[in-house]
Amino acid sequence: MRQRHHCLSDMSDFFTEINSQAAGNAIGLKEFEIYGIQSEAKYQVEAAEAVEGITVDKGTEAADLNLPKLVSVQLKRNGSETAKTVQMPVVWNTENYNAAADGVYTLEGIISLNGTVQNTADVKVQVAVTVGKRTGSTG
Repeated sequence: MRQRHHCLSDMSDFFTEINSQAAGNAIGLKEFEIYGIQSEAKYQVEAAEAVEGITVDKGTEAADLNLPKLVSVQLKRNGSETAKTVQMPVVWNTENYNAAADGVYTLEGIISLNGTVQNTADVKVQVAVTVGKRTGSTG
């Protein structure tokens, strides 16, 4: 189970919880140190541009879908009304994709954030993947 914590008080609570859960299992943590700079996000994800659907032959594995690694995302600086468009990495969830069955599968992508960007609106991207013979295919 992986959890993210963004402030020191959360980290303290997190390690206290680990210690309490580990009691009796000979695992403990007495102290820890955190190095780095805590900074607030400067940008918010406002929207993501639509990703063009793709059509693949039956049997095409998820790893071979050639899904985009970057998507166009509109960001607003905190306190600003003007949005700017940037390319950001995306991680695709292919769990509901079935290479063995004809059909249309909607895959969801999660925008990979860095320390200066937040996605409090939980903006996601989607792509429709059609499995079946492509137009003009032979065989």
